[in-house]
Amino acid sequence: IEFSRISKRGARAGCLTLVIDERSHEEVRTLYVISARTELTQAVDDLQVREGTSSDDIGFCEMASGRFATYAFNRHPKSCERIRVWALEKGFDAVIWTALPRRFKDAIGIPFSPAAALNYVDGLPVPTKENALCYIHSTPEQTMTPFRRLLIERDQRKRRP
Repeated sequence: IEFSRISKRGARAGCLTLVIDERSHEEVRTLYVISARTELTQAVDDLQVREGTSSDDIGFCEMASGRFATYAFNRHPKSCERIRVWALEKGFDAVIWTALPRRFKDAIGIPFSPAAALNYVDGLPVPTKENALCYIHSTPEQTMTPFRRLLIERDQRKRRP
């Protein structure tokens, strides 16, 4: 995953958000929660409502059938297979996730890189920048993407006398 999507709507409009990014070659540790739902369709619906997105943006893998959400598989085929293997190791019946596409280049016209993302955040209007940084820094500590690492290293260099 990486902060390679720029939100268009809601409280985080203009902010970088985390998405599965198969162009990033670094594995990033993420967290998961077990749903209280016992039916896959209900769990998918819950995540869709939570994320405020369409069903096309929710990925799933059903272990018994090996079936994936079509859009998620088309967007992230390597990640879908990796998720399937992980879910089998954990003994899960199914897994769901937010499967939004990258949207950095589409939003600002240049390809994503950690340096480009840092320049983008630095150029945001102050309220949006504060909101973006709050989101980035509130991400769980172990979710250390290449962009986040660059941002933290840069901020630490600024604080040194």
